[in-house]
Amino acid sequence: MLVVAELTIIHFRQIAGIQLWHYKEANRLLGAPLPHENRVVFIGDSLTVGLPLASLFPQRPFINRGINGQTSGQIAARFNQDVVSLRPTIVVILAGRNDISPDTNPQHDPTNEIDANINLMTTEAKVHNIRVILCSLPPVLHYPDDPAPTYRSDAVNVRTKEVNHSLEEIARREDFGWLDYYSLLVEQNRLPARYTNDGWHLNAAGFRRIAPYLEAKITLTTLQ
Repeated sequence: MLVVAELTIIHFRQIAGIQLWHYKEANRLLGAPLPHENRVVFIGDSLTVGLPLASLFPQRPFINRGINGQTSGQIAARFNQDVVSLRPTIVVILAGRNDISPDTNPQHDPTNEIDANINLMTTEAKVHNIRVILCSLPPVLHYPDDPAPTYRSDAVNVRTKEVNHSLEEIARREDFGWLDYYSLLVEQNRLPARYTNDGWHLNAAGFRRIAPYLEAKITLTTLQ
């Protein structure tokens, strides 16, 4: 009975982590897109949560559906509710940062898990005629409050480049839009301090750096 109880707790935590309730009411209130609206939904983790869509792209029908701390699997689990149900023209997917352990255990490569979850999302998008833009994971400078920032950030950035290479292959093979945040932001194999306040997330300067490339990619993808 103890094992069953423990498994039930684990299952509940996994479901709770998906947070299907997070945007449920907002999705209901949003309603269907207007004719010729070209709605764009951004889905991801805290890297997406922080994206200031209203200030960077005023008056554009851009919808943020990021949730802090989520893995690619948790993002994929709510893709239907938080993307498909909103009937966008385009979905911008940024997922996988939380699949990469802060300790970067070299024995654990999350690339296959991330790829599988990306494929789940993009397959569903194609079924519903939603155009896809995949984004590479940005580099990190260090983890917040990290006692060994240089070692750990270097290891994370190595793993990040491996994941990004695989994501780019998916985008190329499936003819998805590809937006390489990593290349836009990286200097000396790390995220520059001017683009982050905590070593991990982008600050206003970081978002300003990627904004014109993001807008251009969305415009191009809309026209395809």
